Amino acid sequence: MPTTITYDNQYPTTIVIGIGQYDNGAVQIEVQYGEHLDRGICPLVQFQIAGQLVLNGMNQTGRYRIRARSVFANGDRGKWSNILNVFTPSVQARDLSPANIMIQPAMIVIPERVEWSCPSPEAGHPARLLSIDAPTAALWIRQNGDGYVMECETASLPIDTVALLATNASEECTVTISAGGSWDNARSANPDFRYGPVPFRASANLDQRPGYHGLFRLPAAPIKRYWRIVVKGQTPGNLMVVTYAVMGLAMVTRNIATNSLNEVPLDRSTLERDRFGSPDRMRGERGRTVDFELQNLREGEAETYRRLFSAIGTTSPALVVPNTKAGAFLHDRILFGEVTKQSFLNKASPLYDRSFTVQSLI
Repeated sequence: MPTTITYDNQYPTTIVIGIGQYDNGAVQIEVQYGEHLDRGICPLVQFQIAGQLVLNGMNQTGRYRIRARSVFANGDRGKWSNILNVFTPSVQARDLSPANIMIQPAMIVIPERVEWSCPSPEAGHPARLLSIDAPTAALWIRQNGDGYVMECETASLPIDTVALLATNASEECTVTISAGGSWDNARSANPDFRYGPVPFRASANLDQRPGYHGLFRLPAAPIKRYWRIVVKGQTPGNLMVVTYAVMGLAMVTRNIATNSLNEVPLDRSTLERDRFGSPDRMRGERGRTVDFELQNLREGEAETYRRLFSAIGTTSPALVVPNTKAGAFLHDRILFGEVTKQSFLNKASPLYDRSFTVQSLI
């Protein structure tokens, strides 16, 4: 008897679905939710069989597609159920009022090479995937007693910026970042360095986004080898997804050029039509190509980005924020992808311009 699901109710951050029927011999029900189900963040979460299944930690004003299937004792899965389309209502609107200061310095971070680990990963989704810049490769974390835990070993370089990108972190999630000269110290109640807890999301009260980013500018740049990141809060099925992670030292300068920011969609979908006009669509990830320019820099500021030249041509991704002003729009300004173009212009001594092109995955 194939699994069937029914709509029961929805709230701003909770969806309740009913189980109409399920396969004989099933021991659990596995639910998948997402905006598309065939791409982006669409985790699989397991529930004990019951008349209703409750998905907590959803996003307000979110458009979700949900399906379910039976899980058997030997690990086999049944056929997918029907698909439910659900929209969650709004609980609190974003504050879109203009700030007194609209622009803060631009920031670029080349991720340091670190060894990621996780004490409770979901099978098939290990922590090493955090270092792969592919939307289909992500760490899935099971909640343990401390929360959702990620750890990494660095080369003892200064770190002042941490970013966890394209996640399913809910509005209530917080993060605490610790570092020490040993694993015991980094994991202790009194590590050498601690930051947080602070709100996880870069901007509050967002409506539907493909994923939710955490951007953390540390008050210092500790030189520690061992780092521990703990996220606390509710996610559906107590499973957190983190697609990309960045640890590094930010290159920061002021003077973003007025009217220089240009953003266009980077669509990896394809559409062909036959001679009758019928469509043949192949869905793909939607990214962004962003151009921006920094103007009237002193030579020292202009040379801040010299390290980027070594990254051009290697296709190494970078974390880029053309305007780091905190607030309602910071989330959508965060970019992660290849810096494919960079120009350096000595327009008039001692002033310089720098311009960048970023092909962002987020």
